[in-house]
Amino acid sequence: MQNRIMWLPLGIIFFLIYKHCTCSKVDLPILFLCSFFFIYCFVAVEHSWNVPMYVGYFLTFLLLFVTNIVIRDCRDGFLLFFKRFLLVNFAYVIFQLICLNLGFDELAMIHSNLPAQKAAEYTIPIFLVKPFYRYTGLFNESSPFAFYLSISFCFFGVFEECKRYKYLSLFLLLFSGAKFAYLFLLLHAFFFIKSKVVKLFALLTLISISLLFIYYADDLILMTNGEVASIFARFNSFGNYSSDINYWGLGLQESSEGKVSLDFFSILTSGFGYCGLVFIFICLFSFYHLIQNRDKNYFCIPFFCGLMSSGSFLILQYSLLSYCLMYLHNNPINNTIEYE
Repeated sequence: MQNRIMWLPLGIIFFLIYKHCTCSKVDLPILFLCSFFFIYCFVAVEHSWNVPMYVGYFLTFLLLFVTNIVIRDCRDGFLLFFKRFLLVNFAYVIFQLICLNLGFDELAMIHSNLPAQKAAEYTIPIFLVKPFYRYTGLFNESSPFAFYLSISFCFFGVFEECKRYKYLSLFLLLFSGAKFAYLFLLLHAFFFIKSKVVKLFALLTLISISLLFIYYADDLILMTNGEVASIFARFNSFGNYSSDINYWGLGLQESSEGKVSLDFFSILTSGFGYCGLVFIFICLFSFYHLIQNRDKNYFCIPFFCGLMSSGSFLILQYSLLSYCLMYLHNNPINNTIEYE
């Protein structure tokens, strides 16, 4: 579900309750992005672009600006929310697996509000063999769910008292069947786990997978019934530069229509051009740089994998990631876990 739909009522309530909150230095990059996307709303009107998409970007970052401020005063509430949300997702996964194995495929996706999924009568595919399926939790597909789980894994890994939530996130990632989950786990193992054996295993696995993609692309697509085709589509989009793309974009289009690839480069250069892309990432890197917590590095990998999987900042996961960083910035943790 996109932020402008889910967070608008909540953002207004937060703003009314916490309107006394003041903006700090770490909020400024988000405020600059709000202004940038607000200007593009008028540019979209003038050029007859997809105005609702640009309004969505403005509302997303406006609500992100407001709710990030609220996180400062809601230490216990935010942590409780994150725990409860993971448990609710876990319970829903159990419900989905029961429905799928009993043959009630439509009931397993009753939470979906995407018109395209409803029109296509989307059902959750099998992961390897029954009774394993690529469950989605409260999200629309397994990959966005894995994106959320990777953020939860990193966030709960910071706290000694939250180990069981970290391991629950890991368990759900392992059996999710999402390519996002396994790429995240391999990269996380290589960069953050201290064991040399685990690092070597992760590196060899990444190299082996890369070589398989290079030399046996067609065979892999056939063997996986097309499952890995999306990976090639992501990388191919980087090489298909369009001479029509100018410095400030030619207008966002609906990605569901297949006109724009889902990686960040295709989406942002189409919508905001090369100069807009640079400005957006300068602001994002500034926000990251201003976060004063050594554990922030754990969140680089979910962010990187997310950009490859879904470069649209309208989805909920990017906001959740920023909330986690803001929480760590304003609530220094003394009992940080060192990954073994």
